[in-house]
Amino acid sequence: MNIGVIFDFDGVLIDSLDRLFCLYFSVANKYSDDVSEFDIEKLNGKNVLEICEYIRDQYAQEAEVAAIKKIYDNELFRIYSELDVSEFWRDVLIRLNGKVEMAIASGCDSKLIEMVLKRNGLRQYFKAVVGGDMVKQAKPSSEIVQLSLKKCCWDDAVVIDDSYNGIKAGLAAGCSVLKYDHKLKGNDNIIQIITLSLFCKFSYLGCINSLNIKVSSSDSPVYSDNENLEWELIEKNGAYNDSLMCINSILDFDVNCLNIFESEYKRFRLGCKYPAIAVTGIVKNIMSNILFAKRNEGNFQNVNCNDLVPSGSLAINDINGQLNEEWFEESNSNICLKWESGCSFVFDHASNVVDIVKVSENNDFNIDEMQSLEVRNFNWIDVINFNDENLANSAKFIVAIVGE
Repeated sequence: MNIGVIFDFDGVLIDSLDRLFCLYFSVANKYSDDVSEFDIEKLNGKNVLEICEYIRDQYAQEAEVAAIKKIYDNELFRIYSELDVSEFWRDVLIRLNGKVEMAIASGCDSKLIEMVLKRNGLRQYFKAVVGGDMVKQAKPSSEIVQLSLKKCCWDDAVVIDDSYNGIKAGLAAGCSVLKYDHKLKGNDNIIQIITLSLFCKFSYLGCINSLNIKVSSSDSPVYSDNENLEWELIEKNGAYNDSLMCINSILDFDVNCLNIFESEYKRFRLGCKYPAIAVTGIVKNIMSNILFAKRNEGNFQNVNCNDLVPSGSLAINDINGQLNEEWFEESNSNICLKWESGCSFVFDHASNVVDIVKVSENNDFNIDEMQSLEVRNFNWIDVINFNDENLANSAKFIVAIVGE
């Protein structure tokens, strides 16, 4: 299977966004005194022509798109002549070179990307450069990612992008994705994160300080006789039916508002196409070690592996409440954990589960007294040296992003 890494350019490999935002406002303000800051989120990931068409439609109906683009092009050449690939990514490219193939898929014109790469002596690291001038539809369309896969003769890739338009483009192409935000910028574990994302099909979908959840009405699944027989076998291995929250499609995922509906675990285990929502807690002690335990037989995932606790399916519209319920079930501890307000999102493509990850710092319990039917062998693990601890791959991925 041929696989690779697809990088966005602006906001990832080069720190260009502030200057590009200033350029947008400078050009738009030539035609209007009432330019909205909300334009930026809509246009992030778009190509130059689409941005110029947007300015014309919103602020300059009498202007020609060609005239707006001429202003844009002159300024873009000057900006990219002064920009370099960051030291962080230079080091990553060198370390990845020869181990995995790489490409660039960006809304930026390919000639500008090529100019920066050649000036920085980095062009040889990329099998293909696909710019916004080479496709008809910009992100969130998957066209630019699909073209990159085709040019590189890859079957799959991990897409690294700073915009949600880019993340949606990668997911729509069937790739795993990494949202390049403050959790990944300068992250010492970036090679491990990319490797796990690429070879184990995990995606990091970003983080948010305060989660807004909207729950729609539940569905009413109907099962065939064969499905009921299949579920009986699953039940014999320790599973039980309960409420479960799902989203309609991973392509509908929105970090600003999680739109979910109530289903049931039985439907999910019988091959439901809708991604399930789960919760996972990272519990730290005062030494910043992280709590792990081994999953017993009967668990859906990571049996006999050291895994993060607590974790489980989201059955109620209360993230902290669900985490605490899982904590009491898995630990038998009467200590109530306090969870940080922020949360991160990780998608396991293989199991079709989106994990909402939160962190708690607590040292007020004795792990020697903790055990349940679900987990055993609680242990504090130093995450700096955690590779030899038989950790579940999903736990490695989550800790590498969120755990530090």
